[in-house]
Amino acid sequence: IQARVGAGGRPLALPYRGSPYVPAAHRLAAELAKEGLLPGPLHPIIRVRLRFLDRLRTIAEPIRLPEYLAAAFGQDEIPAAELGGNYADLAAEAAARLESFRTEAGRRKWQCENLPDLVGGIDDLDSRRRKLAESAPPPEEIRGLWKQIKPLQIDLLGRTVDQIARDWQVRELDFWDSRGAILPWSIALGGQRFYDDLIGSADIYEEAGQ
Repeated sequence: IQARVGAGGRPLALPYRGSPYVPAAHRLAAELAKEGLLPGPLHPIIRVRLRFLDRLRTIAEPIRLPEYLAAAFGQDEIPAAELGGNYADLAAEAAARLESFRTEAGRRKWQCENLPDLVGGIDDLDSRRRKLAESAPPPEEIRGLWKQIKPLQIDLLGRTVDQIARDWQVRELDFWDSRGAILPWSIALGGQRFYDDLIGSADIYEEAGQ
């Protein structure tokens, strides 16, 4: 707000998905204006979108993937074009999975499909525990089954949390659309021409809802 307000202010350029607190700044500016506390009109926020990931589709150079993406592609290194052509679908799949994980049924479905041996082992032990409990067994027998179940449950939970962490990162891939070390990445992948084309064809537009 301070950078944009009044005669001394100027339009403020931000990258696509940069400064995620901007909606809060818009709300604050509106409240300040309503109370007559802004010393002048606000200049707009300008967004700059490079579409870096989309433009990787033209690059054949290999890139080494971070762990969360390597898991999604099933390998550590792929052509840049493969990432550019598939990242949006991967992000959509990750977002859908995260949404399904909001419910116990959704988590259970993923666990049964992806960790069947682990889920089956837990269910088998739990079924034995329940049947044993019906016959009033010695407490140490029940405790023995619980001791077998607990590490399996911890393992299952850990693997589920790991999947959630990977999916969150994959879902947010377009954060790198216009963020990060764009210049050295571009030069390494496609040289100066690729970088110049990336900058020259950038989408530049005013932030909506100002």
